[in-house]
Amino acid sequence: METKKRTLFILVIFFIAATSLNTGCSHQEKMPKEADITVEVTEAKVGEIKNKVTLSTQLTPYETSMIIPKTPGLKVTKLEAKVGEEVNEGSFLFELDKSYARKEVELTKMNYDYTRKAYLLQKGTLDNQSKLKEEQLQVFLDYSKKANPINAIDSQLSKPAYGENNNSLQGLEIQLQQAKQQYSYALQQLKEFEYYSPIDGTISQVNITENQIPFNTQPAILISNTNSLKAVLQVNNKLLKNIRLGEKVKIISDKIESIGTISLINSIADPRHGLYQVEIVIKNSDKKYSSGSFAYVEILLAQKQEAIIIPKKALLYDEELVYVFINKNGRAEKKYLTLGIDGGEMIEVVKGLTTGDQVIVKGQHYVDENTPIIVRGDGA
Repeated sequence: METKKRTLFILVIFFIAATSLNTGCSHQEKMPKEADITVEVTEAKVGEIKNKVTLSTQLTPYETSMIIPKTPGLKVTKLEAKVGEEVNEGSFLFELDKSYARKEVELTKMNYDYTRKAYLLQKGTLDNQSKLKEEQLQVFLDYSKKANPINAIDSQLSKPAYGENNNSLQGLEIQLQQAKQQYSYALQQLKEFEYYSPIDGTISQVNITENQIPFNTQPAILISNTNSLKAVLQVNNKLLKNIRLGEKVKIISDKIESIGTISLINSIADPRHGLYQVEIVIKNSDKKYSSGSFAYVEILLAQKQEAIIIPKKALLYDEELVYVFINKNGRAEKKYLTLGIDGGEMIEVVKGLTTGDQVIVKGQHYVDENTPIIVRGDGA
């Protein structure tokens, strides 16, 4: 009995040992010596790259004219301006009450006519008197010449000048000039009650009504020239250093692209927000853009036609150093890079890669130098 128990115990121990050994061997066969990491790669290639910034803005008329009545408190007696109407420079817009101005014109004209008549009458009288004196003097000289030649010469030398009898006429002449100036000024004032368009454009606002007195708090009429539009941007100091007056930029509004020109750069920052104002003018004679519409402005900062480019998502950082991993015969290899133009999703590699290098763009965070990798996707 004891022998059977001992034999059974030995068999159990042997079975357990054999089972454990077999399990260990099987596990050892399944474990690889070094785990492979699955990654995705893309080839470094030569292509065009651009560094651009996109800003949003609103398109407004490049030229706007506000018509404000010079004489307050007068009614609008005639109004021809209508919102949306196209006008040319010199087109009639409206007229203010001329009643008072017409009275001034009448009074100054009456004064001018009266002064002119008085002047002409006085001048005629003096001319007649002078002519009569000349005739009398000539008779006297002719008589004296026959009677006493020496006295005739003295009399000729003492002949009175015409200007000596002209003092009273000079006073009337001054009055006539003053009356003429007053009359001309009254006529000019009469014209100032009529208002005409100073520019070509479209009437965008009419804030007056016929037979009503205009308000002084707003312009009577607003005229906008939309043949050219402008886009106003507020930029920081870094961007300001990269743009130039006269530079061409891309304008996109309602999916329509056009080219604008930087027409103004204010080098003094706005103290309210520390930004600098930049204006861009866009030709719009074909009216493809509407005033007031929103737009995007693309400013090109740098561009290269043939550069080695890779996706920026492949980059890894070691403090100030930048590197990527590439696929080198099924193992990861670290490559430190010198970068160039940042194109957003793509970036230029100035040094560190060659065309065709398989750059790891997915899974690079899980590999190290010489890590075995399995390439999946397009780069496999």
